Amino acid sequence: MERNKYVYRHRRSDTNEIFYVGLGKGKRAYNRNGRNKNWKEIAHRCDYSVEILASDLTHEEACELEILLISLYGRIDLGTGCLVNMTTGGDGMIELSADSIQKMKETKTGKYLCKENKKSKKAIDIVTLQVFDCINEGANHYGVSPGDFCAMLKGKVYNKTTAIYFDEYDIHKDYSIPIRRVTRLSVVDTYTQLIYDNISQVSTKFNISKKKLRDMLMGRVKNTTSFLYYRDYTEKSPKYESSLGDFKNEKLSPKGKDNNKSKEIINFITFEVFETMCKTAAFYGRSRSNIARMLKGEIPNSLNLILSSDYDSTKQYIPWDNKKYRKGKKTKNTLTGKVYDCLRKASEELGIELNKLRNMLSGAQINTSPLVRI
Repeated sequence: MERNKYVYRHRRSDTNEIFYVGLGKGKRAYNRNGRNKNWKEIAHRCDYSVEILASDLTHEEACELEILLISLYGRIDLGTGCLVNMTTGGDGMIELSADSIQKMKETKTGKYLCKENKKSKKAIDIVTLQVFDCINEGANHYGVSPGDFCAMLKGKVYNKTTAIYFDEYDIHKDYSIPIRRVTRLSVVDTYTQLIYDNISQVSTKFNISKKKLRDMLMGRVKNTTSFLYYRDYTEKSPKYESSLGDFKNEKLSPKGKDNNKSKEIINFITFEVFETMCKTAAFYGRSRSNIARMLKGEIPNSLNLILSSDYDSTKQYIPWDNKKYRKGKKTKNTLTGKVYDCLRKASEELGIELNKLRNMLSGAQINTSPLVRI
C-alpha cells in the first residue's frame, strides 16, 4: 500500500487562526484550485501559511486523521468551530449543512442529492409512446448527443425528434401533429401564424434579401412585413393584409439582391439586347465590374450601353466618340515643336519608357523630358 498521503492545515496570517484542514498528495496543500467559496473569500482577503501535520501516510490513515482534526477544530457552517470545511473529512460527504445542500441543489453540483436534475428525468416519444428512463437512453435511441437531446427537450434548439419530457406529456392532448419546438430566432408570420425555422426559409420562399429581412427584424430599419422573431412576437404585434405587407419587392433579383447583374442591358446604337451583365461582359470581352462601372457612369461608356429600365425610345442618345475623348491627350516637344498624337510614338522616338513618360506628364515624377500636354 502506497504511503504518499499527508494531512495539512491552513493558517490565516492576520489573526493566526486555523481555517482549513485537508489531506492530499504532491502539491495539493499549496494549490488554490478546487477550493470552496468560503476558503476563496478568506484567501482573497489575507495571506495564509501551509503547515504539514503528518506525512508518509496511507489513504486510510490520512482520512482518519483529517476526520479527527475537523471534529476538534469544528466547522463554521455547523456553528461548531472555525473551519471552512464543508464535510466531516475522509471519503464521505456526511453531515452536510442545510445551506450546503440547498446551494448544491441550486448549482446542481450535488448530482445525486438534487432530485430536480434534468438528466435523471424521463422522456417519452409521443408517436410510439416509448418511455426513456434518462437523457442518455433517449439520446442513444435518436442518435444524437445527450447535450443536444437535452437542448431539444428544453426548446433551446429545434426539436427534430418526437420526444418530450415525461412530466410534460398530457394524455388528453392530441399529438397527431408531431411536436415542434421553436427557438428564439425562429421567424413568425403574423398574417398566417406560420413559424419558420430561420431567416433563410423566409428569404427563399418570399424572394427577400436575407440582409434586408434581418435588418427589419432587428429594428435597424422600419419593418414593413408581417414577419417577426419568435422572441418578439406578441398578440399585440401589428397585422398586415399579406405576408409581405408594404414591402416593395419589384427591384429584387431572383437571388434576393438588389443589383444590376440580372437586368437587361441595351446597346442604344445597335439595339442589341443582353439578358444579363455576364452575357454582356462575355460578348464585349470585358469584365463584369467594368460593365457595371460604365452603367453607373464611373468611367466613360465606350460601349454605348444602358439598362433597359433606363432606356427611353423617344430620347436621342449620342454615340461614343473616341477621337473627342482623346482630345487634350496630345503632347508637344518644346524643343522641336513636333506634336504627337499618343505617348507611345513619343516614347519610341525619344527613347523613354512609356510608364516613366506617363508619370512625368502626370506629375508623379519630375519631368526631365521636353514633352508637355496640349
